[in-house]
Amino acid sequence: MNKLLAASLGCLLVVSINVYAADDGSSDIKQDVQGIQKEKRDIVKDNRDISHDKKDINKNYKELNKDRADRNYLQSQENREIKEGDLKDAKSLENKREKEQVEINHEKRDINKDKADLAKDRADRNKDVKKLKHERADLHHDKK
Repeated sequence: MNKLLAASLGCLLVVSINVYAADDGSSDIKQDVQGIQKEKRDIVKDNRDISHDKKDINKNYKELNKDRADRNYLQSQENREIKEGDLKDAKSLENKREKEQVEINHEKRDINKDKADLAKDRADRNKDVKKLKHERADLHHDKK
């Protein structure tokens, strides 16, 4: 959908530029067209940021699941050592499990930061799209 939105905005931009390029070339129109081009670049950048944030979230979820699996395995090994009466090995496994829990907490924080970044980038993109529509409408209105 993001690619479709960017492509349709790109087509609209090309049509707008071609229509106004045939005009008398006044500086106001050129500035308006440059403003539209800037907004389009901002939208493309926001789309790229959104894509990167989604990839980061997926990567962090994979790491989180791996760390949880490691922690759960260490917990089962620790329980087995306690049943066998080997408290020294159980303590060693407990320390490793606690380190895994620290990594899990770190991954959760990363995911939350990435989700916040994703929400911010989406809001920025929506703001830029709205601004682009208004600039195009103003440019079209000025043309008449």
